[in-house]
Amino acid sequence: MPIPPRYWWLKRLGAAGLLWVLLLVGVRWWWGWEAERRLQAKIAEYRAEGEPVEMEDFVLPALPDERNGAYYLQLAVQHLSPAQTAQTPASADLEDPETCLRSPQALGQHIEANAETLRLIHEARLRPDASWTYTWTSPLVTAGFFTSFGPQRRLAKLACAAAVYHHSEADDAAAVAAMHDVFALSRHTARREPCSINMLVCAAIDGLAVRTLERIAPRLAVAGQDAAATAPPGPASRRDVAALVAELLNEQRLRRDWVRNQQSERLFCLDTCRVLSSGQTTITAVLGGIGPAVTFDLAALGLFAPAWTLDVVRLMESRTRQAQTGLASSLSAAKALSPNPPTRVSAPDQVAHWLSTLSEGVALRMIEIHFRSLAGRRMAAIALAIRLYETDHGQRPESLSDLVPDYLPGVPHDPFDPTDGPIRYLPHAGLPILYSVGANETDDGGSYQRFGDGRVNTRFSNDLPCLLDDVLAAPAATTSTIPGATQAASSEAAHDHREPEQRRGDDQEQEQ
Repeated sequence: MPIPPRYWWLKRLGAAGLLWVLLLVGVRWWWGWEAERRLQAKIAEYRAEGEPVEMEDFVLPALPDERNGAYYLQLAVQHLSPAQTAQTPASADLEDPETCLRSPQALGQHIEANAETLRLIHEARLRPDASWTYTWTSPLVTAGFFTSFGPQRRLAKLACAAAVYHHSEADDAAAVAAMHDVFALSRHTARREPCSINMLVCAAIDGLAVRTLERIAPRLAVAGQDAAATAPPGPASRRDVAALVAELLNEQRLRRDWVRNQQSERLFCLDTCRVLSSGQTTITAVLGGIGPAVTFDLAALGLFAPAWTLDVVRLMESRTRQAQTGLASSLSAAKALSPNPPTRVSAPDQVAHWLSTLSEGVALRMIEIHFRSLAGRRMAAIALAIRLYETDHGQRPESLSDLVPDYLPGVPHDPFDPTDGPIRYLPHAGLPILYSVGANETDDGGSYQRFGDGRVNTRFSNDLPCLLDDVLAAPAATTSTIPGATQAASSEAAHDHREPEQRRGDDQEQEQ
C-alpha cells in the first residue's frame, strides 16, 4: 500500500525537528566548551602572573601562638566583660560623645573590669603578624565564615573608650598607647578572610579610631622636646605621637589589602559560577530564597550556564581592574580605571548576566569607602601634627606647610580632590577644621552639618571635616535648616539639652 502524502510530510517534519534539536544540542555543547576554555585560559593567565586564584592560594601560613596576634585577640574576646552591651557607656561612647564625660565613674569601672581584655589587645599589637583559623568551603557565597566579625568591633570600641577615658583622666600616655592598639587590631583583622565584609569591618574600626583621635587630639598633653621619656600616667611622649602619625600615613597595608580583597572577590565569582553550573546550588539559594521558582532555576541552568561562565570571565577581568583602583591617587582617577557596567535591557540578558548586576554596584560603593578611610586617616595624622606644633610654639600653624618637614614628611593630598590638591585647613574659622572635599569632589569651603551634641552629620555634609577644637566645649551658633543639626564652616553647633537616649533616638528618626 502506498504511504499517504500527509505521512511523508510528517516524517520530513520529524526529521527536520530532530536535526534542529541536534543542532541546538551541538551549539549548546560548543558554547559550554568555549566558555570553559576561556575561563581556564583566564585562570592560567592570572596564575602565570603569580596572582591568587583558587581557595588554597588565599590560605595564610600558620604561626605559633606566641607570635600570632590573632591568638591574643581571640583570647581578648573570651575575656570581654559581659557588661559591654549597647546600653553601657563604654560601647555607646563613640555614638554619644557626652556619655563618657557624664558617666566617668561607670566608664572607669567598665575599663577596670576589662583590664585583662585590654592587656591582651596590647599583647596582640606586639606581634607583627596574625594568622586566623578558618576553612574555605564551597559554595563561598552561602558560607557563614565571614559573618563573625562582631567581636573585633567590640574590642575596637572598648579600646577607643579606654583612650577617651585615659585622656579624661589626664593620662595621655595611656590614651596614645590605646590608639596604637586599635590600629594594630585593624591591621590584624585585615589578615582574616579576604572578603568585602572584612574590608568593611576594618574600615569601621579605622573610622572609630579616627573619630576618637579627633576627640582627644585638641587637648592631648604631649611632653616637650627636651622632656625625658614618659610613662603612664602623664603626658604622651613625642616619640609615641610621632609613631602614631607615621602609622596613619602608612597606606601600603590598606592598598595591599584592597588588592587582596578584589582578588578574593574574583574567587567568589568563580566559585559561584562553578556551583551554579554544576547544580550544587541555585539562583534562589544564592539570593537567600528571594529569587525565582525552582523550575526557573532548572531551566536557567540548562540554557544559561555557559552565559554565566562567560559572565564570570568578564567579572574576573573587571575585578582585576578594580584591584588597581585602590592604588589610584584620587577617587576621580579610580573611577577612570574602574570599568563601566554594561546596560541590561532584555530579561534574558539580565538572567545571563545577573552575577554582574549584583556585583558591579557594590564595587563602586567599596571604592568610595576605601577613599573615605584614606581621607580620615590623613586628617587625623595632620591633627596630631598640629597638636605637636602647638605644644612647641604655643599656637597652631598658619599653614599646613609649616608642619613640613619637622612634623609631617609632606602635606597629605586629599584623596577626593580630582586635582590631587592637599587637605584643606581653616585655622581661623569659628571652629578650626581640616577638611576633604568629599565624595562630590567639589570644594564647598568646608561646609558640613553637625548634630547638637557636636557629632558631624556626614549624611548631610558636603565636605568631610576633622574638627580641631573640642566639640563638647563648642559655643552656640545659628541653627541649620536641617532638623537636629547645625551648619558650620565658620559657625558652631547649637547646644542640645536633650538626654543622650532621646537625642540618639531623635537623630536616628531624622536620618531615616
